[in-house]
Amino acid sequence: MSPAVSPRQAGIRLSAAVEASFMKALGSNEPLSDVDVALFTRKIFSKAADNLSSLDEQIAGLRASLDALIEQRGRLQETLDHWRGVVSPMRTLPNEILTEIFMYVCRGFDVSQESDGPWLLCRVCTRWKDLLLGTPALWANFSLD
Repeated sequence: MSPAVSPRQAGIRLSAAVEASFMKALGSNEPLSDVDVALFTRKIFSKAADNLSSLDEQIAGLRASLDALIEQRGRLQETLDHWRGVVSPMRTLPNEILTEIFMYVCRGFDVSQESDGPWLLCRVCTRWKDLLLGTPALWANFSLD
């Protein structure tokens, strides 16, 4: 069992006499009088319940703030990731190297399927599209089914 916490330590203000009486009751197993039960219920338990409600409201507000910050952070992370593309080493590859990579990646794809191979890579950026459309060997593999 945890040590007895006084109402004052729990943030509840009481007269010294009521607090002393309550602390005495916490330290014993003696039955309480009806007057003490009513007094403790009215003065301590209701204030503690109010304090709990107040803390719950504060926690809900903090959670909402945290959720908003997490969402804001996620948007900034996505933006930063997008911005990093500006300095990507892929932008510095010579067209000849990119074409060789495309030849390797697109080997075996049927160009009649617009969701695969060169067609898919054409959607990346204008530079890639121009390179892909300007490389006839990439378009040599197709079926007439």
